[in-house]
Amino acid sequence: MSTRLATNSKGSPPTNADSTLLSGFVAACFFLSGAAGLVYQVIWVRLIDKVIGGAPFAVAAVLSVFMAGLANLYSLEFFRLVRERLNYPHKRSI
Repeated sequence: MSTRLATNSKGSPPTNADSTLLSGFVAACFFLSGAAGLVYQVIWVRLIDKVIGGAPFAVAAVLSVFMAGLANLYSLEFFRLVRERLNYPHKRSI
């Protein structure tokens, strides 16, 4: 049985320069994702401000919806982990 080592596009083992390039790419992706999220949040606050009529209330509404979404996603992940750890079947048989 043969084992394969990680290689770069040229077929040689990855160097420090390759890992630095990958780290920079990942950091850029995180930065762009955060910037896009901030832009969306500002847009939502400005739109909801027109409907509700007050910036503090609009910020509270946007933040509440964001936190509720996070709570929903993490609760689903938590229950999936608990089910796997306790070995519950996904569907109960009759």
